[in-house]
Amino acid sequence: MQDIKMLYDNFIYNLPLIPELIGKFFIPYNLTGIPGYSLLNSIIGVVILAVMITLIVLNKKERNILLFAFLWIIITVLPGMFASRGATNFDYLECRAYLPMIGVVFFIYTLMNNHNVTNNYYVKLIFSFVIVIYSVLNILLSSSYSSPINFYNNAVEKNQNSAIAFNNRSLILQGQGKIREAISDFEMAIKIDPGFAEVYFNLGSLLDRTGNSSQALLLYNAGLKIKKDAPKVYFMRANIKLKSGDRSGAEEDYKLALKYDSTESRALFAIGNIYFQKGNLPEAIKYFGVAIKNNPKYFQAYFNRAVTYAHLRNFDKAIKDYNSAEKLDTNNNSLYYFRANAKLMNSDTMGACLDWYRAAQLGNREAPVLISQFCR
Repeated sequence: MQDIKMLYDNFIYNLPLIPELIGKFFIPYNLTGIPGYSLLNSIIGVVILAVMITLIVLNKKERNILLFAFLWIIITVLPGMFASRGATNFDYLECRAYLPMIGVVFFIYTLMNNHNVTNNYYVKLIFSFVIVIYSVLNILLSSSYSSPINFYNNAVEKNQNSAIAFNNRSLILQGQGKIREAISDFEMAIKIDPGFAEVYFNLGSLLDRTGNSSQALLLYNAGLKIKKDAPKVYFMRANIKLKSGDRSGAEEDYKLALKYDSTESRALFAIGNIYFQKGNLPEAIKYFGVAIKNNPKYFQAYFNRAVTYAHLRNFDKAIKDYNSAEKLDTNNNSLYYFRANAKLMNSDTMGACLDWYRAAQLGNREAPVLISQFCR
């Protein structure tokens, strides 16, 4: 019953779709990539629909053909009227008019053919004028699609109630380094649609990167109340908590991230680090291992598991993990330094010296001291 009610509510909300699409076909006013319902466009469309119905009633000779064309328009628009705007944050897409407008063209052609006006000089003149006007409009409007920022500038200008237009323009603006403008657009998107969770997440991420972690945390909290299945957001919130010293809160959030995405290797790695800091080394190894299983090229997971094995004095496994890490990064001086230490503890002084030499070449400052002590 709930699904049926949702479809009904969507249908009622989208009733302006038919007159809007027809109105814009005849009078291309307020065209944009992310449109919202407009009273003027709807009125224009209703008037045109009334004229079409009148013509069907009055034209007995071609009534069936005209009725077919009219029903073509209605039936092909209907499926889109049951779609929810809640997931997209805009009312409809103008491209949905392509198929229905075949019916409009067929309707017009039938009328003109019936009255033998296609060869009339004045009709040709009117059509030529319309083609020129539409061509000019097409050239002018095409500039809105020349770049992403132009597209969303146009969308925001033509539809001030589109949260997704403001949100997407914000993402472009922050990519251009226009942080203040991006924040302003995100805030406008939240004002328009307080239930649009992604905006909270995007603004929170931006503020976190610019050093306002406390405000970012509040935004993550607000967004997660709306949309709970957001593993990346739990991960980002956990990072903030971890930096502030809330280790248990961070662990809880990392595990929530895994609840919604069990393949989130970064969360597995982070939990492994927390267990390592707690001194629960077997549990740390387990989480590092799952992170590696999900992402076999996770250098830091191999490295940290190797360090953990070394703390357990299992130097063979530690060296094996260091070897795996080396295949992913041959320029990490810490890798060679720690592997050398593990080799020394495993009675392989020569191997340790070779690794210390390599670590020193890569800039490790501690390796020369050990070289002078063990490699004579």
